[in-house]
Amino acid sequence: MAGGGVIHRQSLSDSILIFNNHLVFVNEPRISNAVKRALANAGGRSVGIEVKDLEEAIEAVASGSHYIQFERVQPETLTNWVRKLKEINHKVIVGVGGGITLENIEQYASTGVDIIVTSAPYKAKPIDVTTIIEKIQ
Repeated sequence: MAGGGVIHRQSLSDSILIFNNHLVFVNEPRISNAVKRALANAGGRSVGIEVKDLEEAIEAVASGSHYIQFERVQPETLTNWVRKLKEINHKVIVGVGGGITLENIEQYASTGVDIIVTSAPYKAKPIDVTTIIEKIQ
């Protein structure tokens, strides 16, 4: 937050975010049907979906998704994809997550994405926790 970042979701109830593992419960075309189903039940909340490539992102935007999140896409590729999505719908929010570190976050920020999802600032060396059980007499 000190560097200008914001928390993009306070809780799971803020918005609907569809992940790939949710799509197993949706009939083909999965992306389109998942977004439309979520929008119909969103109660005014925004609907987003994690996609693996530009084709899925275009399908999601065409279906009304407010937010697209790419997972593990290289910055060079992402720059072109963001530009194409913004040409289709300049209001769509584009995010990226996965593999973003303090060392490469600048590259991702320069792609034109609106949101970068990372836990990099929160990483710490694991604590060695032990439990000692003693018998009480």
